[in-house]
Amino acid sequence: MRKLDDKDPSVVAARFINQTDKAVFLTGKAGTGKTTFLRDIIRRTHKRAVIVAPTGIAAINAGGVTIHSQFQLPFGAFLPLDVMPQNLPTNMVMNNRHTLKQQMRLQASRRKVLSRLELLIIDEVSMLRADVLDAIDTVLRIVRFAPFTPFGGVQVLFIGDLMQLPPVVKHEEWAVLKEFYKSPFFFDAQALAENPPLYIELEKIYRQSDDRFIGILNNLRHNRIENTDMAILNQYYKPDFKPKPEEGYIHLTTHNAKAAELNESSLQALKGEIFTFNADIDREFPEMMYPTDKTLTLKIGAQVMFLKNDPSGEQKYFNGKIATVDSIKVTEDSTVIMVKFNGTNDFLQLEKYEWRNIKFNVNERTTEIDEEVIGTFTHYPVKLAWAITVHKSQGLTFEKAVIDVGGAFAAGQIYVALSRLTSLDGLILSSKISFRGISNDAQVERYAATKPDGETVSHLLETGTQAFIKESVLKAYSFSQLNFTWKQHLETYNKSEQNSEKQKHTMWGLELFDTMGPLSNFAEKFIAQLKERLNANPIDWAFLNKRLGESRDYFAKEFGVILLKILTHKEKMSTLPKTKLYVDELGELEAAMYNQFQQFHKAAVLVKCVVENIDITKEIFEEALSPQHRFKMLQAAKDSVAFAQPKAVAAPKKTPKSDGVGAEQMGEDSFNPLKAKPKKASKASALGLSETHQTTYDMFKQGHPLAAIASERRMTITTIYSHFMIFVGKGLVDVRKIMTTERYETILKAFEGLEVGNTITPAKEKLGNDFSYEEIRLARAAQRFEGMEDVVF
Repeated sequence: MRKLDDKDPSVVAARFINQTDKAVFLTGKAGTGKTTFLRDIIRRTHKRAVIVAPTGIAAINAGGVTIHSQFQLPFGAFLPLDVMPQNLPTNMVMNNRHTLKQQMRLQASRRKVLSRLELLIIDEVSMLRADVLDAIDTVLRIVRFAPFTPFGGVQVLFIGDLMQLPPVVKHEEWAVLKEFYKSPFFFDAQALAENPPLYIELEKIYRQSDDRFIGILNNLRHNRIENTDMAILNQYYKPDFKPKPEEGYIHLTTHNAKAAELNESSLQALKGEIFTFNADIDREFPEMMYPTDKTLTLKIGAQVMFLKNDPSGEQKYFNGKIATVDSIKVTEDSTVIMVKFNGTNDFLQLEKYEWRNIKFNVNERTTEIDEEVIGTFTHYPVKLAWAITVHKSQGLTFEKAVIDVGGAFAAGQIYVALSRLTSLDGLILSSKISFRGISNDAQVERYAATKPDGETVSHLLETGTQAFIKESVLKAYSFSQLNFTWKQHLETYNKSEQNSEKQKHTMWGLELFDTMGPLSNFAEKFIAQLKERLNANPIDWAFLNKRLGESRDYFAKEFGVILLKILTHKEKMSTLPKTKLYVDELGELEAAMYNQFQQFHKAAVLVKCVVENIDITKEIFEEALSPQHRFKMLQAAKDSVAFAQPKAVAAPKKTPKSDGVGAEQMGEDSFNPLKAKPKKASKASALGLSETHQTTYDMFKQGHPLAAIASERRMTITTIYSHFMIFVGKGLVDVRKIMTTERYETILKAFEGLEVGNTITPAKEKLGNDFSYEEIRLARAAQRFEGMEDVVF
């Protein structure tokens, strides 16, 4: 098992995300690369991920959506209770688990995303309230049918700096919430009580290089500010400082009104023409998510700040870079705005930037979670920058700033303001800093003390990786969700409108589902073997690697056949009128099948990574989980078997009610395909065979060979062989009625001396192309019935 051999916290965090299911809190001082990590993990994780943030602007900047939009949370505080307590204030909106479930109005697309979700990333988590996190936990448990599992089994990555902007809670709300929470911060949510996230801190600072300044900021973060630190900072106190336009200073203040007034007065003081430019807003882009003002007002000489890093990769500017408008030329055909970077002779023509408002959807072809752009906001990526609030400066980098935090009203505001600067050389204080305004929340300090040491982290990674791989492998071969999807699909055939096109294909659905039975049974037996191997000490990873690779290849073939049948039927149905709903349902069935196969592949790759001692990343899954691989899988299935058209059956007719009893002989309840019973019970059905198996069995008893049964029933020969595996396994059919005794004994001899468990692949290699996989499986089923070893593949 791969042990931790890298002290870089970003590498450690990525490994915990990709190869464990442990919740992680990734934090770090300002400028340590939290945003960079977020973008990198989205690019490299193999897990289906969604990004959310507490505010609209934070969501846009993170490339995600707001918490409330993704989870459709109602307005008001959340109480982690099933029953609302008595004597709550009548003027306050409160929700609990019960009312949240009642009010939940999740769209089908959002519900599907949450059902497939593997990794939830919450950015700017310092602003996330504990009660909101418990509401998220409740929604995930409900949607994912996992009432006793935190977050419904979804891994959560929290990103943010708790020393920065705190959650906002009204006094009257906290008066109620404090009965349930130690603090309003996310880490005190009840959902995290038993399994708190692993605390990982990025330590390398990229924004500052001055050790003296870094030391002051560290002391400020951890309430260790000293008189010498205060003395150094207050040396930069210059109350009458008036920066020259070309110097490029920006004012940081604590109040919106003061920042707006300074920007407006500075613009008006410039001579010359005023130019206004409006954003181009397309489709859905709510005002609360605007990344900048809708209208940009400029004059030549105006000081502006960039709101984005240079998308070209040439790093001509960054988020927070200050420049001055040098020229503006507007004609009927074009607008040219040139800016000059202060202190240089470098000029740049402004180009518009497009911000995207997205929603997450499940891609039914790949089963991955994709982004859908539902609106855009296109504008010049600059804003007036004589002043900005500390709140809006979060995430920005300045080389020079006049800072006014004398009226700081929240813990962390002074730290946020100072940490925007690259060095002390660019600092001007318009008001002195005092101890009164720099006390950080004691609850944050308490939580920061939970950061584990390196040895603990290494141990958690090793044990967490092994537990994650074990769970992933066993989960991959569980057909419970897939069978549930199939049964839901079959139950709807009798709910269609009378004589609808869908009802005509009831038998097609039943027969195709019937082919899943042997596969599901094989998987159950394989799980039992896997548990035994995974519980061994030590685990034979090399053996598991071989077995999982073989089982994946086996299921790729079998699932490919079923997938192609669904796809063929779906395409045919799409050409008929009034079948859109049915076609959509077939698409969901197809996605469920492919998703199950993906789990087989992922399980094999995870174990391979252990054997080869490599990190688990998205790249190692990409080839086999790509659309191209899916196409190859279907093409191989198409080349291996002949596909028959689905059998159409007439919709059932209802018998008129009798005068005496009034009972319906073929009502909707009796037509439920999962409850349907043959009119006559044969010897075979009495032994537990389904109706479709009975039909195959009866035809064989009447003298039909297997190939003829397959042709008559419009099934593949593989499906018919799967029926006979059941017959042989139950002792209903002697295997020697299907193959000669010599052939049967030859197959059994091929297994002698093999030390690879129950796999048939080595035996197939010995026997060569003269023997099919189906014959070998059938012989093994007979071998089990005759009292020999158990059979899986």
